[in-house]
Amino acid sequence: MKLASTYTKQWAGFDYRFWITLIVLIILSIVGYGYKKKYLYSCPVHTISTRGIYSNNSLVKQSFLINEPVVFRVPDIPHSSVEWFIDDVTKGKADSLLFTFPQAGKFAVKMKLDGKCEYVRIINILPFKHQSLDVNTAGAGSLPDQVIEGNEVFEAGSINYFTTPVIANSYEWQILEVPEYGIKTDQLIGYSIITAGTYTIQLKLNNDSKKVFTKTVRVTAPVVVADIPEEMDVPKPIDVPPGPVDIPANNKDKGNENDKGSGGVKEPPKVRIVLPDNEILSILQLIRDKKKTVADFGESLCDGEKTKVLANDDEVMTLSELVDKLQSKKWALGKRPKVNSVKTVRDNSNGNCVSVLYVNYK
Repeated sequence: MKLASTYTKQWAGFDYRFWITLIVLIILSIVGYGYKKKYLYSCPVHTISTRGIYSNNSLVKQSFLINEPVVFRVPDIPHSSVEWFIDDVTKGKADSLLFTFPQAGKFAVKMKLDGKCEYVRIINILPFKHQSLDVNTAGAGSLPDQVIEGNEVFEAGSINYFTTPVIANSYEWQILEVPEYGIKTDQLIGYSIITAGTYTIQLKLNNDSKKVFTKTVRVTAPVVVADIPEEMDVPKPIDVPPGPVDIPANNKDKGNENDKGSGGVKEPPKVRIVLPDNEILSILQLIRDKKKTVADFGESLCDGEKTKVLANDDEVMTLSELVDKLQSKKWALGKRPKVNSVKTVRDNSNGNCVSVLYVNYK
């Protein structure tokens, strides 16, 4: 009896053998969980998306320009720990990465999630068409024939880039025919011209009037393709033999009157309410606070809520989409974004209505 009681001692109402077994199971569970976490962790499927600020469809996929800001991100990522690397050099921790490549070549962009899962994307940075040259050390005669690089023909409404291989202390870009587009001061810039025609892109280097260069570009009208049902019956032309057509005398004068009404007399252009830029800025602030609507200055807009907007130099949207962003509360501390500046492009042939809004908001 004494020997049996030695192996049947109890604690808290349970035999010691129960507690020893429970402790062993807990230790094995912890070891197994650690092993699984370290060696058997399954990484979720993600793809790094890329977006250049000025690249268009004519560029090779996953190819961008020197000095072009490129955004890298992974949509709908649930992880809180995200770290970015470019060629194994740490570039920060954030849900997305905005980076500018100062030289041409191929680069490996890597994103690491939770310190375990790695995702890599190879991108190509295109070189300048002409050899890069420092204007501060080279003479004017040493500059390339085409100081300004960019498309010579492009569609109205699209964002197109212009750059230069010349290294300078300062850059001043402008479109001579539409000075209201403003002056841009980066080595790589983008413009969205909304009216078809011929334009002159001017670049001044180092604020020197002797180092001014121009490039002529042609902007074409957007191509609109109508959708025609495949089974639609197209009526065939009827062959009518030529011959004189008798017009009753009573209808001759009526015909002339109709001609005057439709083609002879042009309808007067629509009267627009021309609002200055600062007043449009004030209205947008009130729209942000839901105290006004687009209808309150709709007569000043060429296309109403569909008026084209270029926001923060890289976001192309309609005025309706801009209003949605201004009225949202997805910003810091639940506040709505603030409109800082507004510039307009107006259509002189349509009562000086606003055809494009350049908006900066934050």
